[in-house]
This record gives sequence, structure tokens and C-alpha cells, in this order.
Amino acid sequence: DRLLGVYDGSKINIDPDPLTVGNKALLSVLDAKLKGPSSVPLIDIDAAKKEDGTTPGAQPTVTVTSALVIRSTIQLDGALLEASAPLFALTKAYMTTTSHFADLAGNQAQSMLLNDSLVALSASNLTIKGNLLNLNTATATVNGYLFSLNNSSTLTLDSGALFSLTSGSSLNLNGNAFGVFGSGANTLSIDNNLCTATCFQLVNSANQPFLINGVTPLNVAG
Repeated sequence: DRLLGVYDGSKINIDPDPLTVGNKALLSVLDAKLKGPSSVPLIDIDAAKKEDGTTPGAQPTVTVTSALVIRSTIQLDGALLEASAPLFALTKAYMTTTSHFADLAGNQAQSMLLNDSLVALSASNLTIKGNLLNLNTATATVNGYLFSLNNSSTLTLDSGALFSLTSGSSLNLNGNAFGVFGSGANTLSIDNNLCTATCFQLVNSANQPFLINGVTPLNVAG
């Protein structure tokens, strides 16, 4: 079942100041391999889960440095983290990360393999003060989407980007979009100064630009 469930008004609030307590993540995979369940999210933050399983609960709140940290100093066969369902699911919940949401680094040829969304929001708010997916000498494959927004959810990237690739990293995105918007007035907000210099439209293999809501081209810096 789930690796972690945060339900019915529960709170995780870790002081993000590295000078006092160090960096904190909900999930860290360090020189190890983790395979998630096939039908439920690995981490579930859900107001609707009470003991009876049906009565809506109070909004859970989570504040951490990062949601996911993957580090590799040795070579391992296969992905360090593999999941078939959404990796993180937020339902009627509020979450903030004070740095990158998913932070991957190391010499592993395949750090992460996802067959669904990295994060799925339903009637929830997620604020990331960094990148949604940060890759440094790492490779990630996402066969689903980086994000899924449903039922009037909001994903805010404050001073960050959807993804960042450095030091020879690569991202294999095999879905037909970076993210999907479901029912309700869902909002994706990206605020950074990366394109104060020269930026270019991000295009696919057919030289077609990626569009936000089918209208606004997505730009890439670097």
C-alpha cells in the first residue's frame, strides 16, 4: 500500500533552515532501489481519508524542503525509483516545498522511471520554491506527465521551472504533454527570470512548440 499517508487535517511542517536542522524530504532514495505499488500513489496527502474511509476530513498541510530526493554514488542496474501510479497524490490538501520538488543527482543511468504522473493534484494547492523536477547528472523517464491538475487545483512554481537539466542529464517524456488539466478552473503559474536573456521555444521532434493550454508557447533557457 502507500509508503506514506497524510490524512484528515494532519500536518508535516519541517523547519527548512539548513543552518538549524538540515534539508528534509518526504522521501529519499540513496544508493538503493525502490519500487512503488501498482495501483495507489506512493505518497498520499488526502483530506478525504478518515477512519471510516468515506467522511471528508480537514485539509492536510505539508511543508518540507523537497518532496523527493534521489542520490546515487554507485552504479545500480535499473531505475532507483519506479512507480506505476502517481508518485505523489494531493487531494483537498496544501503543500509547499522550499526547494526543488523532485531533486535527482548521481551517476545512475536511470534514476527514476514513472508510468504515471510525478504529482497529481485534485482540489489542492502545491507551491514549489524551485523546480518541479531538477536533474543533475541524472536521467529520468516519465511515461505519464510531470503534473496532473484536477478539480480547481493550483500548481505554483516560484522562482523555478517545470524541469532543469544540468551536467549531462536527460529527461525522457513519452506522454503527449508535460501536464494535463482536468475539470475545474485549474491554474499553472511559473514565475522566474530565466528568460531575461535569450530564450527559445521548446519544440518536439516534429519541430512543433509545446503550448500551455494550447495557446502560450513554453520557452527554454540555456
